[in-house]
Amino acid sequence: MEEHKEEILETISRLCEAYDKKNFLVVKTCLTDQVDVHFVSPQKTKSNLYQANEFAKSREQALKDLDTEHLHLNHRIKGDKKAAVCLCDFETYRYSNSQTDYYHSFGQYEYELLNTEEGWKIKTIREKTTRTEGNHTIHNIYL
Repeated sequence: MEEHKEEILETISRLCEAYDKKNFLVVKTCLTDQVDVHFVSPQKTKSNLYQANEFAKSREQALKDLDTEHLHLNHRIKGDKKAAVCLCDFETYRYSNSQTDYYHSFGQYEYELLNTEEGWKIKTIREKTTRTEGNHTIHNIYL
């Protein structure tokens, strides 16, 4: 497993950077054809199975009016050369494009990844938000 950790972290980093740069074609390349997504927050819980392009479009819609910075840290990776689970903490900072409002969230991610012919891809995203700051109405995570 040790030899795959860098590749797994690279996939997760590419996903977060793609959100921040609003490069939703890259978001799609980080995912398996179908991605199982679970959001749990103080406001709401939602689970959905998406096609990769459908998920990328939903993130594009949810982030279009925001400047963001997605940080992930304290990675714990387990698995084998075919499949892995990465647990990590996150901090996500969101500001309205006008910089007049904000919504930040903190918590844990659990990513399930598969090693495909194209490299490591995310098949499941579980986000558990444990704390938020600001106006949650500026970010519709549940699109």
